[in-house]
Amino acid sequence: MMIEPNKELLIMRYLYERQDLSQDDENHYHNIEKGFDGERQLYKKLDSITNELNILHDLYFEQNKSPIQIDFLLLTQGKPILIEVKNFEGEYFIKEDRWYKLSGKEIKNPLIQLQRTETNFRQLLTSYNFNNSFESYIVFVNPQFTLLTAPINKQMILPTQLPRFLKYLSYQLSNSAAQSSLYMKLISMNMIKAAEAVSPLICMRIFVNA
Repeated sequence: MMIEPNKELLIMRYLYERQDLSQDDENHYHNIEKGFDGERQLYKKLDSITNELNILHDLYFEQNKSPIQIDFLLLTQGKPILIEVKNFEGEYFIKEDRWYKLSGKEIKNPLIQLQRTETNFRQLLTSYNFNNSFESYIVFVNPQFTLLTAPINKQMILPTQLPRFLKYLSYQLSNSAAQSSLYMKLISMNMIKAAEAVSPLICMRIFVNA
């Protein structure tokens, strides 16, 4: 089994192959393509652990009008495990809780992004009367990624830590009735489609230039 690209990526692939995109649109396309490649790399590793692992990929929800996007949600014998995947490449550093490329260009702090997702997902689970306790991690899959002055943070899984993390996950597997119930509920709640997040102007280009 393989994961499939979401609708936004399929649309951007279509546009990239057939049109001259603006520099911003082209950069966006390459970013989401690279992100999907990172998700695919991690999925292969997760799938190799066992076929019994419940793996939910590319989930979209909405809580209090705030979108929630989750790369992977693993349903285990204990707490659900939320995973955000980063396919960063090259050298980065952190200064005063801000993240930078070695060139000095600032990027979004992935830990803040994770915290926002945690808050919204916890509220979502509570609103449907599920246990709102879960684990969450950011997994950096690219072996060419280096985080200089890396802080000690158990939620960050660096490339060299990935084998140990996968071993930890292998001990958490389960197909309990409670988790199956949560699995089905999350699938039914997954109503926000990736295409809806794409700019209407981009969608219009497809039909105008098809």
